Parts: sequence; C-alpha cells; structure tokens
Amino acid sequence: MSAASLPRPAAGHSDSDLAARMILRWFPVPVIRLHTGLPSDAVRELYRQLHDSAPPPSTLPQIADLLGTTGSTRQASTFLSHYAGLAGSNAYRRVDVNALIVSHDLHLASRDLNTAEATTIAAAWVLARELRSRTISFEACECGRDHVVHDEVAPPSSCPHCGASLAKDRSSVHDHPWRDSTGVDRAVRIS
Repeated sequence: MSAASLPRPAAGHSDSDLAARMILRWFPVPVIRLHTGLPSDAVRELYRQLHDSAPPPSTLPQIADLLGTTGSTRQASTFLSHYAGLAGSNAYRRVDVNALIVSHDLHLASRDLNTAEATTIAAAWVLARELRSRTISFEACECGRDHVVHDEVAPPSSCPHCGASLAKDRSSVHDHPWRDSTGVDRAVRIS
C-alpha cells in the first residue's frame, strides 16, 4: 500500500484552527482541504461564518500568468525571496503554510503601491508549490537582487528589478541562502 493510498486521520482541532487562519486570508477551498483534510462542506461553512460570504473561486492562477510580465516576475521574486528566507530548506520539501502567510504579509507591506497589483494568496501558494517542486529557481543579477525563472516560462531578457540585460548563457541553478534556526547561513542548491 502506498503512502498516497493510506487514509488520512480525522481532522482535529489544529486542522480547524489552520483552516480558519487560511480562510481569513482567502485561500481557495481545495488548498485548505489539501492542508487540513477537512471536507469541502466544512470549509465552505467556515467561510460563511468568518466572512459572511461564499469562498472565492477555486481556480488557481497559471504560472505563465504569474511570471508573464516584468512587473509580475518582480512581484513573484519578492514574495518568493521572503518565503524561501522564512521557510528555509522546508520550502523545497513542502508548502509551509505558516511561512507562506507571514511571507505574504511581508510582501504586501514591502511592495511599491504604484506598481503592479500585489500577489494574491492563491498566487503565493502556487509560487510556493512550484518552488517545492523545483520548477522555479532563483537567478542573481549584478544588481544583487535575485529573480525567479520557471522551467516552462521563457526567462526574462532583463532583470525585473533593475532592467539590466541578462546573459543568454546563464545557468538556471542558483545557490539561494537562507538562515536556519541557529542563525547560521546555509546554501540550498535548487534546480
């Protein structure tokens, strides 16, 4: 019997607490179900209780849309830099919902209000999922800022942060530093 076919334990109090935190952030129902194991009806009822409205559409954004423009790539890069820094090596093993929520808050607080719209929580989850699956990697620019590239999306010809032209023969693998709980710098090789 594979791990995927094993029954999930019944949802407990902590699953309901996590679901409530995710609902307050407007996560889509399927994402909440994935992380908590709660049935759709229970999640929808919690939405009604907490927001007095139905949940948002369950459609997740496509990665090509999230990295399709310079502005959206800059937004995605900023969010994922926060997320990778907070989640550490866990970012490459699972989607860390707690780190995702804090990273999204940091992203919203640090973004330029005169530029593109902020990354939504659903988009943030998709980006974290793609980082976990290693289809997104970080590349560095001479300006010192990292930006993200995806295996299935054409890489930008210029840095989304400073506009500098990027070399065509660049590697899609970059060592992204993060701090562990001891505060020691580590490097995680992502590809």
